[in-house]
Amino acid sequence: MVILPAGEPPGLGEIRRRLEGHMSSLEPIGCATCRWALEGYFEDEHFTLQLEAVPREHIEGVARFDEHARSACERATRGDFGVRVSTRFGDRPPWDFHRQLRLARLIAPDAVALLDGSACAVRTREWWLSATDTDIPPAPTALYNLHSVTSEDGARIWMHTHGLARCGCPELEVLDVPRAAGSAMIPLIEAVAAQWMCDGAPAPGEPFAAGQDLELAWLPWDQATASLGATSPSHDRDESHGGAVLLKPKRGWARTSYVSPVEYAPLIEGNPMFFLPDLETHRQALLAAERLPRFIALQQRFGSQPGWQFLVKLGYVVDDGEPHQREHLWFDVRGVEGAQVRAELLNAPYHVAALTVGEVGLHELELLTDWTIFSPDGRYGVESLHLLEERISLPS
Repeated sequence: MVILPAGEPPGLGEIRRRLEGHMSSLEPIGCATCRWALEGYFEDEHFTLQLEAVPREHIEGVARFDEHARSACERATRGDFGVRVSTRFGDRPPWDFHRQLRLARLIAPDAVALLDGSACAVRTREWWLSATDTDIPPAPTALYNLHSVTSEDGARIWMHTHGLARCGCPELEVLDVPRAAGSAMIPLIEAVAAQWMCDGAPAPGEPFAAGQDLELAWLPWDQATASLGATSPSHDRDESHGGAVLLKPKRGWARTSYVSPVEYAPLIEGNPMFFLPDLETHRQALLAAERLPRFIALQQRFGSQPGWQFLVKLGYVVDDGEPHQREHLWFDVRGVEGAQVRAELLNAPYHVAALTVGEVGLHELELLTDWTIFSPDGRYGVESLHLLEERISLPS
């Protein structure tokens, strides 16, 4: 739902004018709970549009749970009406989601925020504009929200997603995570979510690899808790909380048992190689290349200042592999020289013998698949670059 500014919302005629030339077969439909409703086709996909009152309780619930979304929630509650933009996703959810965001911008270019009910999230106008200023979809992480519920004693958390169900995947969960290990579970969940979103989920109990030496399986919640003796807060578990509990298989001579993936925390903290689907790697590379000039400008401005670090991920063809078989490695940039970067390799390669961790050398930017920036106040990636640019443009 795109949240409109306070005041009288646009009528049916105004919306038709905004969508003229963009949507086909646009017709009004009945709706007992909204002011008007339309259905039609945008880029050959069916959409339903409904003008409704802003669901304040939902927004306030997100604000209580997600401190990072509170400013967006505050803006959202100032509006009286929103336009709900509904569709069905196909086999490329990031592209389907991007289409939905672009249609929303045509409908309500003056919207103050977005309520993503499927992900239990509120997005800022700035994020939305940044995501739709390009033809490249946002990251899979934009399609879901990761929630953490703390146990009564405060020692452990139950981590679970909202939003993957609309992508044809079960929601992901990790049970009884020690608070100190929570940050290590985030990249593991993100890697699995990207795999399942693009390639589908394996069957329950079927082993799969989230990365190098990171074998996992999943079971439904009731089977997982029986196997682990783990728990999650029962008062929060309902039909919207129930998916695939991630587990680490442990093979015995007679059968496979399971332990918590928290056992992988030390390995994850050592920056392992995660496996991403080809579709996501391609999307990342396209967006990283498109926004590379902005990365270079920031590196040239801040690269020598304390507290700043500029990293690029480059995809090298693996030894004895086909051209499409690449190992994606992170490098610390020391400088940009034309179409090359002088950089230090940060993680040890598994399948590229010519490269050595810690070695500084020149590398071709045509191998770029991702980049990230560490600043004195946090980390910024390709998706969040607009936030860093806004921050450094503010008067000190």
